[in-house]
Amino acid sequence: SFDPIFLLRMVGYQQGYIISKKAAEKYGEQFKWNPVGTGPFYFERHSPREKVVLKAFDKFYGGRPQI
Repeated sequence: SFDPIFLLRMVGYQQGYIISKKAAEKYGEQFKWNPVGTGPFYFERHSPREKVVLKAFDKFYGGRPQI
């Protein structure tokens, strides 16, 4: 079933992330606004309460995402 606040549930999850030590040291308190991950997309920008823009990561081990 459709969950209209699914993204908010995922964004707000704070119960045990595995994070990049290098990125955490680089960004410090601003780390939460500069997410680093390992998936097929990367964070480009966001507008609070409006949108999150992700871009396809061409070097993803599984190949470029299809969407």
